[in-house]
Amino acid sequence: MEQRPGLRVTDTWGAATNDDVTIELFEALYEELGGPERDNDLITLSDDDGWKLEFSRGSVRYENSEAAGEVGALNLADRDEALAVADEFIRGDLEALLGRSWEKN
Repeated sequence: MEQRPGLRVTDTWGAATNDDVTIELFEALYEELGGPERDNDLITLSDDDGWKLEFSRGSVRYENSEAAGEVGALNLADRDEALAVADEFIRGDLEALLGRSWEKN
């Protein structure tokens, strides 16, 4: 699968890459996230338009940092749901992303 242009992934230590952002790379990073006792651990998927997904273990926040626009937060049922959300963002399937039950804070 060809990568959508302008994607970046930032791991829990703040190291960012825009080389070959794939669901496999995201999955490996997600597996390294800490449990509830380390709730400040985040993995961020972002694009050149300022949209980003911030994943912690068990939840994800979807927002646009440049336009101060927040779609909301989503509690994740499990690892598979986290991977599905990340895959939609990586593929650029905004219709599927926006169709999820995001909750505004």
